[in-house]
Amino acid sequence: MEKENIRGTKLRNINILIVVVTVILSMLLGYVGLQSGNAYRELNEASSEYILLQQSAANLQMGSDYLTDQVRSFVVNGDRKYIDSYFEEAEVTRRRDNAVEIIRNNVKDDIKAVRNLETALSLSNELMYREFYAMRLALEGRGYDLNEYRDEIRNVTLMIDDVSLSNEEKIEKARSMVFDEIYQDYKNKISYRINEVINDALSRTNTLQNESSESFSRMLKIQNLVIFIFVIAMLSILLFIHSQLIRPLLANVRHISAHEELPLNGTYELQFLAKTYNDMMQQNQIDNTKLSFEATHDALTGLYNRKVFDDMRDKDIDNYTMIYIDIDYFKQVNDTYGHEIGDKVLQKMAYALHKNFRSEDYPCRIGGDEFAVIMVNVNSNLKHLVSKKIENVNNIMHDTSDGLPECSISCGIAFPDRDNPTGDIYKDADIALYRAKEAGRNNYKIY
Repeated sequence: MEKENIRGTKLRNINILIVVVTVILSMLLGYVGLQSGNAYRELNEASSEYILLQQSAANLQMGSDYLTDQVRSFVVNGDRKYIDSYFEEAEVTRRRDNAVEIIRNNVKDDIKAVRNLETALSLSNELMYREFYAMRLALEGRGYDLNEYRDEIRNVTLMIDDVSLSNEEKIEKARSMVFDEIYQDYKNKISYRINEVINDALSRTNTLQNESSESFSRMLKIQNLVIFIFVIAMLSILLFIHSQLIRPLLANVRHISAHEELPLNGTYELQFLAKTYNDMMQQNQIDNTKLSFEATHDALTGLYNRKVFDDMRDKDIDNYTMIYIDIDYFKQVNDTYGHEIGDKVLQKMAYALHKNFRSEDYPCRIGGDEFAVIMVNVNSNLKHLVSKKIENVNNIMHDTSDGLPECSISCGIAFPDRDNPTGDIYKDADIALYRAKEAGRNNYKIY
């Protein structure tokens, strides 16, 4: 009788209702979401392709203009750094080639676009040969040694009339070749062909983008409708559960928990603990950084210390060059001028090494006046560059404008691809240093 007087919905029925409604709406939402995801993915791919094409067109133009700027700058003022920049762009950065490859992949199914692109590349190769020819004329006109330059320039064969030109006439013709109407006509033709390819590709991509956008918009509207229905259903269930279950439980919990004030005050305490922890962590990081630096660097010069040098010896590093450096007659500097001046000479040596070697190299102080440099990814192909760096260091040590006594250095260099190696690059570098000292110091020897 009492059971008949009890009214209300059972939790079992509520649970069944929630499961049924949730499963149905979830399946519907999942299906619509999947379709929306497909539409969005197509839109995103079309948009990404559109953006990539625009970026490629910009990179192509920038790369081409950069090459033009470098060759023009060289033939005008003769600074050889522009040749290096030209070939770095053409063979390392390769903005133009990378952009062309992206465009080629996009238009590979369009015969007309492929022909335009091939024509543009052919014209570009002809233009580059004209640039090589101009650089060859400018180099000869300024009396530079051609053996120091790339095969692309050395292999250029000058026409008979150009061979007989005077140096000034060669320079003037080189300037004319990269500033005249023929040169500009080449660039205009290349730009026209590329623009034809880009415009066709962008038109197709834009059409695909619009179609994908419409599909995505349509599926998004359907998805929003399903989500709205889902939210209404969930809110109805939640309101029901809240009025029938949650509100009574919360009332009980409030009564049971009324004496606990810790959560109310917890916000301040957590922020305080978090701030204290963060301060401690930051201080700990500072201390660790300081300890790490002191453990790996020489206190006087700031160079890597002997420990780092020995650790590098234990590592199996391929393709690195070893350089040993001694300050000549450093003991006489200390005896004549005192240890304070001697320390400044050591610091000057450290400055010279930092100034002339790369950030990825390892300049070390391994003894009193003994230094070493480990150059990573360097072989005998860069022998002239390494030699120039050593000469620059020696010039700095010779300079007395800072009030310090004139000094010189002796260096031993061992490349990874050296002839007749002993098997130990450090030993070979030491042998080369010994030879430099035997030769009278103030020089370098290469093993």
